[in-house]
Parts: sequence; structure tokens; C-alpha cells
Amino acid sequence: AQCLVGSEMCIRDSDEGQASQLYSSSAADEQKLICRHYYDEISEVELSHEYGITQQAISKRLKKIRMKLKDMLE
Repeated sequence: AQCLVGSEMCIRDSDEGQASQLYSSSAADEQKLICRHYYDEISEVELSHEYGITQQAISKRLKKIRMKLKDMLE
């Protein structure tokens, strides 16, 4: 399985095309946040400093994006 967004949403190899399609349809700012946090392994605290918002706001954004992607997969 390939991890798309953290440990909460893993995509099986047979679903990779669908995952890529979902990822590419996400807003650019959502893609950047996903990449910075999950692929570049930047912490929520570090991201909060980059974005100039609280860590809690980063956490909520990431949760919203995960839920959006999960809904698209269902």
C-alpha cells in the first residue's frame, strides 16, 4: 500500500490512479500543505510558523483535507 495522506488513508496499489486523480483535483494550497506535512515531514508547529497561523488551525486544515479526500474515495 502507498500512503496518500498520513496513516489514516492508505491507498492500495490498484487504487493509485484514483488517488493521483483525487490529489490532482485538490486545490493548490491543499496540495502544498499535504506535501509539506506528510511528504516533507514538516511538523504542524513548523507549518504554523510558515503560514502565520496557529498549530490548531493547521491541524484543522489537515483534518478537513483528509476528510475531503476520504469522501472522494467512497
